[in-house]
Amino acid sequence: MSKPTVSRSRYEREKAAREAAERFLEEKSRALYSANRKLEEQALNLASLVEDRTKQLSEALKQAQLSLWTMREAEIRREESEVKFRSFIENANDMVFTLNIDGMFEYLSPRITEVLGYRESDLSGQHFSSIIHPDDLPNCAEFFNRLITTLTPEAGLEYRVRHADGSWYWHDTNAAPLCDKDNNVSGILGIGRDIHQRKRDQEKLYQLANFDTLTGLANRSAILTRLRQELVQAKSKNASLAVMFLDLNNFKALNDMHGHKTGDIVLCIVAERLQSAVRKYTDAVGRLGGDEFLIILPNVKQRSTTEMVAKRIKQSLDPAIETSQKHLMIGCSLGIAIYPEDAADVDALVSRADTAMYEHKASKLGDAVFYGFPSRQN
Repeated sequence: MSKPTVSRSRYEREKAAREAAERFLEEKSRALYSANRKLEEQALNLASLVEDRTKQLSEALKQAQLSLWTMREAEIRREESEVKFRSFIENANDMVFTLNIDGMFEYLSPRITEVLGYRESDLSGQHFSSIIHPDDLPNCAEFFNRLITTLTPEAGLEYRVRHADGSWYWHDTNAAPLCDKDNNVSGILGIGRDIHQRKRDQEKLYQLANFDTLTGLANRSAILTRLRQELVQAKSKNASLAVMFLDLNNFKALNDMHGHKTGDIVLCIVAERLQSAVRKYTDAVGRLGGDEFLIILPNVKQRSTTEMVAKRIKQSLDPAIETSQKHLMIGCSLGIAIYPEDAADVDALVSRADTAMYEHKASKLGDAVFYGFPSRQN
């Protein structure tokens, strides 16, 4: 017997289909709503992100603009500073120069032309030794080597530089080492100053302080200082030393009769003759004042050496002095004191030589009188 067929009406089928469709639409609607919500959230997030990124980019742009402005300002200041520095260098009274690590000139300020007569092209690429006085070159080379070795600035180097005309001028230099970007020494920067006039002034002061302005001999202060120095040497070496005190005979009468100008000429000629009579490189002649002279004979091993020098002095003054058609005879009195026999200090030696001189002036015998000894004919 067959099973009965369950049939559904058309209405029920349509209802079932409608309900299925509604469920499908509802699910799709929920899915679409959820998707829309996600899209809205993503849109909000994206908008927020875009806003943040826009702010960041805007801030970055401002910073970049500020940085560019700062860099430009720095560049302008650097350019202005370079212009000022170059103007300072080119108009400075001192000469500015740079040497490379090998001692070659790389830069010389325009002042070089005014001071030394060179153009920059004359010296650029030349070694500094090409214009340094040979006697000063060792000190300059040592100065340069210390700079590039110790990397420490130095000052006060004094040396002579050859002018373009061949003459020599004194200069003073301060310098500092130059380093490259890797902090390796690449040369030196120097500032040179012409001190020629200062040196001339110093020399004049030295001459005034140590030399007789009329005869050019050592003055009283200098010859006594020399005697002190020679005494120190003599004591340390256990050596003898002779001091001669010389006074011109009748010089006052000559001066009064022929005038001070003639007297000055006589003193200058006497000074020349005395210098030619003593031993070169060892003995010293000085003018104490007026017509009095002091002569120092270091390292006198024998009395005969002193006697020989005394004889030469007397002989040098024997010839007449010719001046302004005048035929002038001049003689001298000469007293001698010996260290250490007669005295051991400067004042006592000079005093005893002076005493001996007066004995010689009174006796008029021989070439000289030794202190404590009778006059002798040499």
